[in-house]
Amino acid sequence: MLSDQIKPLLQGVAPEQRGWLSVFLQHQSTYRTYQAVENEFFIQRTGSSNALMVTSTLRREGRTSTAVAIACLSALFQPHKRILLIDADFENGSLHTLLGLDVNSSGLAEYFEESNEFSDCIHATNVPGLYLTPVSNRRLERYRLSSNRFQSFLNQAQEQFDLIVVDSSAGSTNNDVTVLASIIKQVVLVIKYQGVTLPQINEFLSNLHRVDTNVLGSVLNQRKFSIPKIFYGAGGG
Repeated sequence: MLSDQIKPLLQGVAPEQRGWLSVFLQHQSTYRTYQAVENEFFIQRTGSSNALMVTSTLRREGRTSTAVAIACLSALFQPHKRILLIDADFENGSLHTLLGLDVNSSGLAEYFEESNEFSDCIHATNVPGLYLTPVSNRRLERYRLSSNRFQSFLNQAQEQFDLIVVDSSAGSTNNDVTVLASIIKQVVLVIKYQGVTLPQINEFLSNLHRVDTNVLGSVLNQRKFSIPKIFYGAGGG
């Protein structure tokens, strides 16, 4: 059962995060999202690339939870593979907290500054086969993206991992997202239902296409369905 498989992950998660994360990872819609992304990635991926970026137009659309789901379920359902989850949310990176990583663990910012080597920024999680690179071991107002260093980091990661999932910032608030997309080349776009306008989505997609990014598909998040009264009768229920 999946509930047994995710227990090691939950043991390393902060107590206040365990409830929702357990429910989320075991929900049918989460599994369907994982399956759809996996299928599209296999069909559409560019060359031998094994990296994809999960992004959104605005903040709080479910981008990080989607990235976590793809990475965690990939590790759980494909235990023979090595999965790397990279926190590239330079505004509000929090994956180290969510997955129970030590706050002093080095990440992208330290690699960009050349104060740490690639291997110093790869950290095992409680899930066998799942590794995490946090955004930094410091809390700064702003992290500076080094495109050359990120390309170097990604090149090394692609040699050592079967799948790399990158969680980015929101596209409308951080121009670095377009730069990341130009390097990673493959994107999953998360869209919060009634949370972003069509013109905003189109503008962001235009920026992604401008740098020759392949959008594998979109995840419609937090969709709510209304059931007409006629279907449940006058007696309610």
